[in-house]
Amino acid sequence: MKHSAIALLLGINALFAAPPENESIAAGPFRLTVPKRLASGIVVEKVASAPLYSAEAWAEKERNPLRQLKPCFSIRPQHWAIRLPKAAPKWYEPDLPSFGDDPTAPQILIHKADEWASIFDDGKVDATAAAKAITSMRSELTLWVKQPVERVGPAYTEGSPAFDCLKKEIKFEGGFGVRGIVQCNSEAELARRGKLHYLFLGLSADGSCQIIATFPLDLPGLPDDSPGATHLGYSTTKDYSKFTMDFDRYEAEVKNWLADNASKFSPKIEVLDAIMASLVVKHWE
Repeated sequence: MKHSAIALLLGINALFAAPPENESIAAGPFRLTVPKRLASGIVVEKVASAPLYSAEAWAEKERNPLRQLKPCFSIRPQHWAIRLPKAAPKWYEPDLPSFGDDPTAPQILIHKADEWASIFDDGKVDATAAAKAITSMRSELTLWVKQPVERVGPAYTEGSPAFDCLKKEIKFEGGFGVRGIVQCNSEAELARRGKLHYLFLGLSADGSCQIIATFPLDLPGLPDDSPGATHLGYSTTKDYSKFTMDFDRYEAEVKNWLADNASKFSPKIEVLDAIMASLVVKHWE
């Protein structure tokens, strides 16, 4: 009788237990876990390869090398995209149709890694070139966790990384990656809300999958994109030539400021780290 009462009590407790805080999300053969409060509105889709050149455009470039096309962020291999519009600051206005060409949108992109070697050409995969590209991506990850680099990741982004800081290696089931806080600048520019973002780059252990995850960040005191904004006493409008000359000093001050205020990021970088650590990415389909 006593055992029956205990079993009944356990059953009642289970019935009224708090619901799980996290939700498992599947994207083809891949999985991850996100907090339920961020799971609303998630879009999962498989996106076809988008090489820079069509067969006709590539043939024309071969005939005339000056007929070069300019890439954009959407020029990427086939991939699974996990769009997380709720995993962004409150001011962020998601435009889901444009996520694919937005290098700071809140999303996780799992690419077929061997296609990176030819995606900025005609998209025809060459096994030797693909192997070299994957080796290079792995080496670049190892380097990036240690120091700032001129170019971050295989995808095309306008400008070069600035304010590159708070690097951390994150392991997930099937591989590893590196997260950092960056902003891509084409010229000397303030750190700004809407441009500063969380960036995670990863590779599966077998080299078949490459991951890019981006999330826009906010932080109290981070200026918006208004021309007259100032930050840490610096301005781009009062004397831009002086700001350009002082940019190295400003960038160093920004990195210190970000490190000192890392606990105030929105969304919390610890939450984003946990999402990335929950990934299960072992092998392309």
